[in-house]
Amino acid sequence: MQKWYLQAVVRVYGPWTVSQTISARERALAIRRVRHATDALADLDARFPGTASGTGRAEVHDHSGMVPVTRDCPLACLGLSRHAANPLRSHLRDRVTVGQVLRLWEDNELQHVRGLGPRRIGEITTALIAAGFVLTPHSHG
Repeated sequence: MQKWYLQAVVRVYGPWTVSQTISARERALAIRRVRHATDALADLDARFPGTASGTGRAEVHDHSGMVPVTRDCPLACLGLSRHAANPLRSHLRDRVTVGQVLRLWEDNELQHVRGLGPRRIGEITTALIAAGFVLTPHSHG
């Protein structure tokens, strides 16, 4: 599979993972497709380091194989675009961890972060799901 195709799958189906306008069956399908695409991207990155994700950031841990993303991992481990990551960094100020972002999501506070709209909140949600965190649906308005 091509890297650009897998990234497109994540971008297209990501917002579906939290959409309230589609059925639970369609949402489950979107979650499966996003997980499959992110797993395939991780596999590509393991085989050809630095090519799949395109991040090239030194602070990213090695999550190939069986090493999961944890709450203590830095924000960069989620692989967010700069449009999603920078507002989180500005809002949280200190060394931002996945756990801090997960807490914002759980408390339904992402909508209050300056610079994050529905599209970026969907991207963050997709990244958290792809990282293996189980998120219960709630409205992000």
